[in-house]
Amino acid sequence: MSPSGTRHLSTNIIIGTEKFGGFQLSAKTACLFHRALRIDKERDARPGKMPLVSTYADLDREIRESTLTLLGETLDWEAMLDCFAMLVSALFTLYMPYLAILENSLHLSSASPASLVASSQEISTALAALRFACKMSTDISCKLNANFGSTPRSPIYLCAPAGATCYLVIQAYVAIRRIFPEESGECESNIEEKFESLRLFSFRWGIAEKMMSQLEKKLNVDRNVYLQNSQLMPPPQSMCFDFTRR
Repeated sequence: MSPSGTRHLSTNIIIGTEKFGGFQLSAKTACLFHRALRIDKERDARPGKMPLVSTYADLDREIRESTLTLLGETLDWEAMLDCFAMLVSALFTLYMPYLAILENSLHLSSASPASLVASSQEISTALAALRFACKMSTDISCKLNANFGSTPRSPIYLCAPAGATCYLVIQAYVAIRRIFPEESGECESNIEEKFESLRLFSFRWGIAEKMMSQLEKKLNVDRNVYLQNSQLMPPPQSMCFDFTRR
């Protein structure tokens, strides 16, 4: 196609209002992620300084609506992993600092975690967003882990950003487990799913192995505890480089 005949696909359109092309959809979710990164870079980073969620409420809404639209419109989550990963990472970028703020508040107060969350609109909004992001990412992991466990195939199409999302989700669940001990069982189960996904990604991306090692050191956890029941096995090398398998 000649330069004059090139059709530029906009990323300013809200996902769900019209049919997006594959690259356009990836570009759109990347734009949302980078807007979150820009906010994170510009907001006050002083210890204990509360970032105001109201300043990025519109971005939060667009991220969540885009996520729900993708969930409703696609049956092939594997093919959309890059989009899901960037949307989830955007929510973590916006709201992960609030977990540290909540933990710090607990050390300085005799109030229960539930009462502290209820007393702060900022923290309650952030915690709800993080729970939403964690659940969506874990649900996708459950599907991927089961699919690859039942039918080994090439991991060549597993996108790198999704591995980084697993890393963030594990960090969040470990923090939530500390803050809300009564949720330890559920958090442990979800951490297990995410470690299994990281193992799956390690068949394709060496960085996933480094992420697991870093999580073990940073969070004082043992991946082997979470992977002891995993059914995932590395596919044959010939399959790993087969670009025709899906």
